[in-house]
Amino acid sequence: DEFRVYSGSNPHELANALQNAIRDVQSTVKKIPNLQSIHLGFSVGIASMKGYPNPEMNVRSAYDWLTHVSDQAGYTAKRTGRNKIVIATPSNKIK
Repeated sequence: DEFRVYSGSNPHELANALQNAIRDVQSTVKKIPNLQSIHLGFSVGIASMKGYPNPEMNVRSAYDWLTHVSDQAGYTAKRTGRNKIVIATPSNKIK
């Protein structure tokens, strides 16, 4: 699956928290009795308002920008190996 995440806080702290939560879920699923086989994968793109290029723009423009940048980050995560979290940097480039 792919997820789009908007962060008003430190995106690196959010990425660490997400990674830990995903590992917990994966670990818990492995312990389910009589479970034949399941693969849980993830690709996450994170965009932060700290990188928003123009604070004067309206809310819709901010939402569109965050959606675009987090989508780019998510697709980069998927293309570069899956099971990754990619954070969009303030310059609108992907890190």
